[in-house]
Amino acid sequence: MSKIFFRADGNTEIGLGHIIRCCAIADILRNDFECTFFARQPSEYLKQEISKAGARLIEMPLYNSFEAEAIDWAGTLTGTEVIVLDGYHFETIYQKYIKERGCRLVCIDDIHAYPFVSDIVINHAGGTKIENYNSEFYTQHYLGFKYSLLRKAFMVQRTKKATKNALLICLGGSDPQNDTLQVWQKSIGLGFSVIHILVGNGYTFRPILEASVCKCNVETFIHQNLSAEEVAELMQECSYSVLSPSSIALEYMNFNGIVFLHQIADNQTHLKKYLIDSGLAKDFEEFRLLSNSEESAMINNQNQLFDHKSPQRILQIFKSLVFTAGIKLERASVDDLQLTYLWANDPVARNMSYNNNPIFEEEHRSWFLSRLKNSSCFYYILKSGNKPFAQIRFEENVDHYVLSYFIDKTYRGNGLASFILSEGIRKLKQDLGGISGKTIGYVKVENTSSCRGFEKMNFQKEISSNFINSFKYTLHF
Repeated sequence: MSKIFFRADGNTEIGLGHIIRCCAIADILRNDFECTFFARQPSEYLKQEISKAGARLIEMPLYNSFEAEAIDWAGTLTGTEVIVLDGYHFETIYQKYIKERGCRLVCIDDIHAYPFVSDIVINHAGGTKIENYNSEFYTQHYLGFKYSLLRKAFMVQRTKKATKNALLICLGGSDPQNDTLQVWQKSIGLGFSVIHILVGNGYTFRPILEASVCKCNVETFIHQNLSAEEVAELMQECSYSVLSPSSIALEYMNFNGIVFLHQIADNQTHLKKYLIDSGLAKDFEEFRLLSNSEESAMINNQNQLFDHKSPQRILQIFKSLVFTAGIKLERASVDDLQLTYLWANDPVARNMSYNNNPIFEEEHRSWFLSRLKNSSCFYYILKSGNKPFAQIRFEENVDHYVLSYFIDKTYRGNGLASFILSEGIRKLKQDLGGISGKTIGYVKVENTSSCRGFEKMNFQKEISSNFINSFKYTLHF
């Protein structure tokens, strides 16, 4: 069973979100992978959450710097592991030490503040685009709510059983400045019949909050250290909420409800703006009871947010990552003549080709052998074990290489396109002696699966002037 190593921390200063969303991933992967967390000084609560996700925990020692940690930890890796980094201190230099060991690397990120050398970036905040990232040519980007990193309890479609005048307040797992108290004080005069305050394990101001709550005549309940299932039930009871613009807001929106956002950290700026601009939430500065039409509009927008298929997508990403980590790319040879002839006449290949006519055997033989002799053609067969499953070809054309690829029908539908593109271009650059270059691919508009493969990478997309109803994808490597 392949090993997934998660490196994340959580405490009162940085919050608990990094570990919690990694737990969401581990829970998705638990039946297919061996998951291990590496964390510094985790609390008992986080230890329990990691255990619930089906993962084991190894506590990391404290180092003088994160670079020192990366050097030491990387030295223990075999190169066969998939490493998941979630935290703003795992910057480029940290990533490089991991990559130098030969490991596959996934970065969970929502601030795009430094260059990435990882194989994959996952950012489930809405509104982020690939061009926001400074990443390697081979890096694949999985962006937006389609890849929501929410725990299982919040990915189940349920019927809202909300009390009209019930309010939920939750500003994350720690709330280091105790903004919760201020939000509650502003809420008590707005006509809510009951207020639920949800705080996390890292919240240290409970005595102060309780002292204020006991003097108020508005029924208020303080909840702490609830399980994911209990939080989900609480969310369904409350029609209104004041939440931090973080995973907690996405979890609540899964059940629909009125959301006001109160920012408590700099890294929440982007998500807050996107949720407000998209009509999914409002700023806490405007906190009030909304009209029926305003409520309906917000809930209708939220209904478009989730399709509850994120867990399947996350699982497929990791399956494809592990699968392609073990593949071989070999230059095509005469031995591949018959196989490539069969692939050339595959119905899908013919339909998506700019020449739809069947390919005759002698025609293919002449074409194929000419490509093998052409020093400007880089023709690769991808193999899993010794079994070929795909091909990718680059042909030099003045100042760029035109690429085309094909996946055997047995392996289609597994999200492999972007991995094949990534591995093919990486191999091309290697065979070119590491020099930089440019590659271009042309795809018919109706070939949506192939388009998605290109669009997960840093390809520039434009309408093709060479082919009708096609896109032109350009990548500098």
